[in-house]
Amino acid sequence: MIIVLVAAAVALAWVRHAYRIVVVDGISMAPALLPGDRLLLRRTRLTRLRRGQIAVLRHPAEPGHLVKRVAALPGDPAPPGVPCGGAVPAGHVVVLGDNSEVSLDSRDLGPLPGSSLLGVMIRPLRPERRSLPQGPRT
Repeated sequence: MIIVLVAAAVALAWVRHAYRIVVVDGISMAPALLPGDRLLLRRTRLTRLRRGQIAVLRHPAEPGHLVKRVAALPGDPAPPGVPCGGAVPAGHVVVLGDNSEVSLDSRDLGPLPGSSLLGVMIRPLRPERRSLPQGPRT
């Protein structure tokens, strides 16, 4: 019985370390993600990131986090508008918001250190969105 309890405690600790839930705050990833959307994250390292994934990083200057799409990895050419001298430096990642008009991202902050990476989105945790009712054309 003790062995089962210890195994369950170890498994729970591993799950709590490997996964995390965050809430989207802002419209920088709209329409893909909206304020209030909850995201299931898998903790990961910079070396396991792939372009196009949605990543969550600690904000470099304020409490909170950034939810952005991975645009470039270490050694990749920097996307237009990202200040970093041509290529993404080692140990850093370039992230961009889907809604570029309002997004605070690597265009403003430059490449972010891999140490600020909290994880990548596995899936949103939300009920299916319903489409707006269709009315007569006006």
